[in-house]
Amino acid sequence: MVRFPNLITLLLLLINSIAVLAGVGRAIYLERPITRYFHEKEYITRLSLIQLLIAAGIALVVCRLSSSKFKFEGWRSPCILWLMIAIGFLFLAVDEAFELHEDFFQVAIFTAFNLKRNFITVRIHDFIVLLYGLVGIGLIYLYLPTIKQNYSRRMLRHLTVGFALLLVMVILDTLGNRKEIPVLSGVLPTFTNVTLRRSLHVIEEAFKLFSQAFFIGGFCAAMQEAWFARKVQSLQKH
Repeated sequence: MVRFPNLITLLLLLINSIAVLAGVGRAIYLERPITRYFHEKEYITRLSLIQLLIAAGIALVVCRLSSSKFKFEGWRSPCILWLMIAIGFLFLAVDEAFELHEDFFQVAIFTAFNLKRNFITVRIHDFIVLLYGLVGIGLIYLYLPTIKQNYSRRMLRHLTVGFALLLVMVILDTLGNRKEIPVLSGVLPTFTNVTLRRSLHVIEEAFKLFSQAFFIGGFCAAMQEAWFARKVQSLQKH
């Protein structure tokens, strides 16, 4: 039976859970808001950055294993797929480090279109993250025949769960914004309920880390399969 999730994913989920609980526990112990260690530049963000860089590095390794001497056999080749994935996760790491979607991109959009702050425009950075996810899903869909041909369902399942958790993260981030959504304000008054808003932020950050754990686990599965396929190919030549 194929293990899902694999051991790498389970290990990362454990590490991430401990990190989240430690952050909340330390904040409570110091009598500070539970979001104390979940803001930008804090250790939870640094953990996210490390995981994104690991994901990018593993994708590069899979790219190398998938093509001899980086010879790109057509745009649908596995090497091209993993090269784009590596570039994508490297971009996400830069975004995480410098808050591109929250500062640069959002400010640029506000300036370009002369927008005013309302319950929609203050969530532009959330829509940008959603766009990141949609681009990733589109890439996987485009290369789905290549993935099915070269990798097991285990890897695809990891990616599916990773994207699902990413979607939940975006939803939680949207709901936790200080500017309420009028339709939901009566049901989920996050602006007036500070505790609820802070709790949503912690849960959102946890889902982000868990999403990355599944992506890394899926990439490790692909790396293992690519290494095995290359070893079999080498033995056949001899």
